[in-house]
Amino acid sequence: TLRVTVNAHAPIERIDILNGADVIATRRPFSADDLGNRVRVIWQGAEYRGRGRDTRWLGHLRTDAARIRRIGKINVWNLERRFEQLDDHTVAFDAITTGNFGGCDLWLDGDAGVLEIETGLVSGRLDLSGLGIEDQGLDAGGLDRKIRVFRLPERLSTCDLTEEISIDLHGKGDNPLWVRITTEDGFNAWSSPIYVTR
Repeated sequence: TLRVTVNAHAPIERIDILNGADVIATRRPFSADDLGNRVRVIWQGAEYRGRGRDTRWLGHLRTDAARIRRIGKINVWNLERRFEQLDDHTVAFDAITTGNFGGCDLWLDGDAGVLEIETGLVSGRLDLSGLGIEDQGLDAGGLDRKIRVFRLPERLSTCDLTEEISIDLHGKGDNPLWVRITTEDGFNAWSSPIYVTR
């Protein structure tokens, strides 16, 4: 059993437990019953390790039925790059990741229709009514390079959280356990690895 206590500077989006590079458990301070018409779209990853790893996310998000009431930007550091809501159904973006992540929240007026995502790396259409608490993804190759889409509550408020999580360990060798905290405003906090043997 792993006990995790988080005291964050901003509301907590999720707590991930990793064994090595694999996410083995995720905890959130909310449940599926708390979800609203707020859709989070995240692009992340890199071309490869080392120099020249930049990935450019140039494209748009478009809804065919639900109206986009407003957007909230996440980790938009390159202010000279375009990132704007064009109309009630379209957001245009031009972003860079180098292993980190960025994206936006879409506050919609409902869950009718589809969300269309188009970039130079990967494109797809997701049924808005089918979006829930778990990530739906579009894989773009490279080093953990992908787009993740999921639904959030209209408002997050929990900054302090304690969880007890049962962990299945590998039968042989070390289990390097990591705790990764993701906050609503786009930051990660990592624990040092905790090496456990059976």
